[in-house]
Amino acid sequence: MSKLLIVWMVIFSVMISCGDSGSDGADGTNGTDGTNGTDGTDGTDGTDGATGDKGADGTDGSDGVTGDKGIDGIDGIDGVIGDKGLDGADGKDGETVGFNLIKPENNSPIASDSYVTYALAEDVKTLSFIRTRISGTGPATDTVVLTGADVTAGFHENVVLAGAALIEGDIYNIHIEATMADDTVVPLAPVFALTVDNSAPVLEKARAIQTVFGEWNMGDRLIFTFSESMDSTSFGGLSSLSEVASHLGDVSGNSYHYFSDASLSWSVNSQVLTLTLQSADISVDVLYAGEVGSADNALFNPTVEVRDIAGNSDDTQSDIELVSTGDVTTPSIVINTPIQDRSVPINPVVEFELS
Repeated sequence: MSKLLIVWMVIFSVMISCGDSGSDGADGTNGTDGTNGTDGTDGTDGTDGATGDKGADGTDGSDGVTGDKGIDGIDGIDGVIGDKGLDGADGKDGETVGFNLIKPENNSPIASDSYVTYALAEDVKTLSFIRTRISGTGPATDTVVLTGADVTAGFHENVVLAGAALIEGDIYNIHIEATMADDTVVPLAPVFALTVDNSAPVLEKARAIQTVFGEWNMGDRLIFTFSESMDSTSFGGLSSLSEVASHLGDVSGNSYHYFSDASLSWSVNSQVLTLTLQSADISVDVLYAGEVGSADNALFNPTVEVRDIAGNSDDTQSDIELVSTGDVTTPSIVINTPIQDRSVPINPVVEFELS
């Protein structure tokens, strides 16, 4: 209860107890009602409590630790490379021996009696040419051994390898070995893919290309055509004017002679030989070329010194006559009248010049 009410109750109790000792006095005047105590002032509202600080953010959890990478497996140890075997003792090679094979060349024809051309820088005991078949039906292998003068230091031209009979069209490789003075065998450079050609060449045609029929003027040509590729070296017998005169001379009996001034050339395939006059030849006994069948025509039949590229000698059976084609120069014409783009009469007069 309120403090004021309690005060009043105490006062009232004291008043009651004090009245017993005096005479009863007259009843006192009723006391004035006590003034009601002033209502207590309402208590001041308490200040709102301060808003508590925001709790600190919780610490981010640490990222999980990435597990350590597994340890790479140890690379296997490479096998140890074995030591290189000792090189065998160097044999003498072709360069040491000093051998150079000039003929035949790879992919060229050869005859059963093959001809070889080579150079030796020193004497050797023997040279062995081993022909080994790689295609065909002839002998599987055939060895020809050269000795003596054929194996001395120097140049050896067209030495014949007289061995087994080889079959036309077969293909051979030739391996070559030199036996030295101490009996050491030294392999030399081989030659490959040689096709057997046992067919003899023949002269097929002789022609005169003349600017004036029956005459030999500068630029005129004498042309010989053979059945196959010929040896254009001296061994083939037709490498110079003197050789041509000796091995392909006139056999008509008319005693004709060759040009005194001409150039000599072979076609790319070595089948056609051409002599070209460098100046006019007006000798009365120069080779005569006329129409087919003329009794005055020069005749030709090569000697055995004329050979094809395989080494086979010519075997022309019948004499070949020299035939002239006559004037083969293309004529030119110059027309003087009528003049171009001019009118002409019904019966025009034409004036022209021919070369």
